[in-house]
Amino acid sequence: MIKAIFPGSFDPFHEGHRFVVKQALQDFDFIFIVVSWNENKKRQNTFVKSKEEIEKMFSNEKDRIQVLINEKELTTDLAKKLNCFNIIRGCRNEEDKFYEEKLKYKYLLLEKRLNFFYYFANENTRNISSSNLKNKQ
Repeated sequence: MIKAIFPGSFDPFHEGHRFVVKQALQDFDFIFIVVSWNENKKRQNTFVKSKEEIEKMFSNEKDRIQVLINEKELTTDLAKKLNCFNIIRGCRNEEDKFYEEKLKYKYLLLEKRLNFFYYFANENTRNISSSNLKNKQ
């Protein structure tokens, strides 16, 4: 079974995230969606609320998706615990890709077994971001 981890703050989990998961399900047998803490972001929803919303969104994929909460661990440590070294990342544009590439090298300093898989937004999801959605509320 080929597994992957899709980490993010997911506050809120939006259509762009959903698009990434749907694309990744074509490549992976099982995905851990990990609602993670991000020191640079102030959470609007609780971790539990975000987890429940994602589980509801993917209720028809329970055999292929598990939603986890990660409030304190590094993603690299979680990857070791789960014995899963494939990391899914979503990109809206080249700026995101550049950021993700820089982040990738930081991850690899901590865990060399990681593999990164980038999924790019389509024209319907390219302009969606959690920050923009929060600002509209």
